Amino acid sequence: MSFDRLARHYSWMEWLLAGRKLQMCRSAFLREALGAKSILLVGEGHGRFLLELCRAAPEKPIIYLDASAEMVRVAKEWLDRASIRCDRVEFRCARILDCDLPNPVDLVVTQFFLDCFEGGELQQVVTKLASVLTPGGKWIVADFQVPSEGWRRIRARLVLKLAYSFFRIATALPARKLTPPQDALRQNGLILERRREFNFDLLYAELWKKEGTAQYPG
Repeated sequence: MSFDRLARHYSWMEWLLAGRKLQMCRSAFLREALGAKSILLVGEGHGRFLLELCRAAPEKPIIYLDASAEMVRVAKEWLDRASIRCDRVEFRCARILDCDLPNPVDLVVTQFFLDCFEGGELQQVVTKLASVLTPGGKWIVADFQVPSEGWRRIRARLVLKLAYSFFRIATALPARKLTPPQDALRQNGLILERRREFNFDLLYAELWKKEGTAQYPG
């Protein structure tokens, strides 16, 4: 799986197809980052959330992890164009299941990333990320979903079928369908605190907390 070919086009494609809806979803729980001491962004891609995070929390150390070297380059350019210094952002280019993660962190953020995995691989990804999250730490998830009924369900299934078909061709995406990550999160000691939905329930943002005593305010 590689998003290198799409990296230069991802931002305009997102704007054309979804406007600001995905970014609104990404930023739903941005304030939760303000109290974190250490932040891990996984599968951050083109860096739209990274840019907002740097503006909202200008002194926070951030680790950005993505498997695409071109996405890393684009994310750095976003910060450069916004005149935001990159020295407090540690950029890492590696596949999540092949790399060593910082330990511990008290905020994990996965934005439209967990939908790239299904079955046992999704379980491995969630377990690995949960293992470095401190007790009481937070996890922000933003992703797609299929509503339970009605025209919204039909619409979502059509949108996701087209999306998965496109990304399988363009990036060799291994997943062929959407697997909700909530069961895997609960199995790894995460508790859902808050949830918001967007774009006729096609998108959602969730705030999870790892069981234990919080390590930072909020």
